Amino acid sequence: MIFDGQRGYFVTPINRYNLSLYPPLDFTDYDFTMSSRVKVDYESMNPNDHTRESGIIIKNGQHLGLSVFRMQGEDGVKRLYVKGQAWYLDEDKNPQFIDIVHDITTVQDYTVYLTFVHDAKMKTIQLYVNDDISLRKRYEGTLVDYKNSWLWIGCSNALSSCAEEHKQYFYGDIDFTAIFGKSLSKKEVQALYENKKNFTDEFKPILVCNYKNKTEYNIEDVSGNGNHPIIHNNLWMDE
Repeated sequence: MIFDGQRGYFVTPINRYNLSLYPPLDFTDYDFTMSSRVKVDYESMNPNDHTRESGIIIKNGQHLGLSVFRMQGEDGVKRLYVKGQAWYLDEDKNPQFIDIVHDITTVQDYTVYLTFVHDAKMKTIQLYVNDDISLRKRYEGTLVDYKNSWLWIGCSNALSSCAEEHKQYFYGDIDFTAIFGKSLSKKEVQALYENKKNFTDEFKPILVCNYKNKTEYNIEDVSGNGNHPIIHNNLWMDE
């Protein structure tokens, strides 16, 4: 599905009509995995303005999730990076930022499978890039409370209250997005990459979108949980 820098979808923490069987309210308090397959439109991103970073799948506020950003080094070379990120409270309850960044400038067509894994017991975040890169970091403390944060696909926050430079719309193609209530192992991540339909109840799916079934208003959540991402539109949004 093409994202043109003006399109963002959301899932609220709790469905107002109680139609979600597994609402994405507090999954960040526990083990979880976010995964997506994207093709980045490199040329539409400008390293010198607000289009330099694009949210792929994000919990807003103090951002948690996957994004991509373009930068220009001192040598003048423009580079493209993917990032897995979160905020946590240290032992003194001060908010701290943790991220894992990987350079994908040389990846063909800027097409990548990305998976962001959180292990609550080990207090680690991990970023998988395709099936050959696995990076991990540890934090001391607890993740900040994301219960009131909306989940966004194709941006970091499209609400009108958000400053334009922080909306971070995505440019490119997304053809798979998923959240699981489990810290997937490397073997499970590889199985997911090989066959995006190859997820089971053991993965504890919260939301799975393959973008094949969609309307002008939403994208079907094929996990069966009813967490269908809804397109954001200021004309009819009740914020």
